[in-house]
Amino acid sequence: MSGKQVVLQVWRTEINIFMSQGADVNEGDNDGWTALHRAAQKGHLDVTKYLISQGADVNKLTQNDLTDIRLAIQHGNTSIIEKLVSEGADLNVQSTDGQTCLHEAIRLCYKSVNIVQKTATLTKISDEYYKGELSPEKALVFYLLENGAETDVRDIAGKLPIQYAKDEVIKHMILSR
Repeated sequence: MSGKQVVLQVWRTEINIFMSQGADVNEGDNDGWTALHRAAQKGHLDVTKYLISQGADVNKLTQNDLTDIRLAIQHGNTSIIEKLVSEGADLNVQSTDGQTCLHEAIRLCYKSVNIVQKTATLTKISDEYYKGELSPEKALVFYLLENGAETDVRDIAGKLPIQYAKDEVIKHMILSR
């Protein structure tokens, strides 16, 4: 058994113990963070899948109105993002700054360090639509748009997602919707 498998088994055991004692899988800490929020942020796909199988709410908000998917996007955890989307995560929830997942993903495109995990899904997007020239960050924007991210949501600064786009590729993705 690998180290990762051992950690997962420990997590499952601990979660089962807590739940058998009446704990709620959706119970949050003082800031509203649940086990699923932490797993999404840290990129623990197996734990994320397990928590969802135990009834974790994929749209539960923290006190700052962050969702699991927003946390996964902030940390570039694409495999978690894909799982949460497949489970019905709402891409258009606005956090306290008024931003959605799409705002966040666009901003990731221009960070000095690329953090978005390259998955088969993002590679397929890049290959099929952009001849393999699309970065994982930009492919993530495309993925979110294809899965229902709205382009007309303004943040508290009054900006639409397109106003964070600094290049024509992202602007074209948005305008072609």
